[in-house]
Amino acid sequence: MTGSSNSLYTIKNSVLEQEHLYGSTIHLLGNAYTNTLLAQFGSPALKGVLLFHYLKQCYQYLMSAVLMNHYPSKHQQCVSRMIEHTPKAQFESVVIDPMVKSVVVDIARAGIYPAQVCYELLNLCCHPLR
Repeated sequence: MTGSSNSLYTIKNSVLEQEHLYGSTIHLLGNAYTNTLLAQFGSPALKGVLLFHYLKQCYQYLMSAVLMNHYPSKHQQCVSRMIEHTPKAQFESVVIDPMVKSVVVDIARAGIYPAQVCYELLNLCCHPLR
């Protein structure tokens, strides 16, 4: 399910994709923000620890696009930590199904760090023992 709706609102999960001629199974994500990150990440002037900051941002954006467009979602009644102070501290929302199973594969040549970024994001929205 890539988008969900009910009588209260409609949520459309989408990311900006660039047009291309590679076919429908290829998705080139891009907007001014991510293109800026990619340009600075690829710059020969980029050195040191900033390299990992740019890499992390790029992979976080990529993984969030995968989560929004390819992972199942569901309606959920969400209770906030303020519930002890007011019974109104809850809301209904569409969330990524926390019980979906995922596997992160680390390919040594591609780097351990991108796999770690994806793993951490998955653990934020999916049950860590799944």
